[in-house]
Amino acid sequence: MSEANQSNDQQAAGSDTPSSDAMEPSDARRKRGNWRFKILLFLFGLTLFALWYDYRVARVKVETAYEKILALNTTSVNAGVGNAAMTNLDVQETLGCLPSETYPEGLYTVEVYRWTAGLPFKTHNYYAVYLKGRTGNKLFFNTHFKFGFLRTING
Repeated sequence: MSEANQSNDQQAAGSDTPSSDAMEPSDARRKRGNWRFKILLFLFGLTLFALWYDYRVARVKVETAYEKILALNTTSVNAGVGNAAMTNLDVQETLGCLPSETYPEGLYTVEVYRWTAGLPFKTHNYYAVYLKGRTGNKLFFNTHFKFGFLRTING
């Protein structure tokens, strides 16, 4: 019976000091927690970069496109009586790119120019609206919108 008491005493004394086997799961959890924290920190940084890109780069490109076309329309093309009307080719040349999408909207033809925003599924759009010429397929510039197309031009 004294041997049983001694083994119980040893087990009780052993429970006060943690063994190396008992600490390993806690260390593994702590390491996993550090990796989770690093991944979350990386995703947070990526999200902040996407927001910065969205507001400081992509939106600025649409604003710049709008201002370029406005300046071209008011100063060079339609400034005098003898000047020709602005066409879709003038807009494409000024912006330096082709439209992402072209579609009819009533009597008008709309060209959409897209710039990718901070998120891959979001875009910022510039809309150029044209009237078709009486002869041929020429499209004459009518108006333009940034970020959203107002469908009230027909009525």
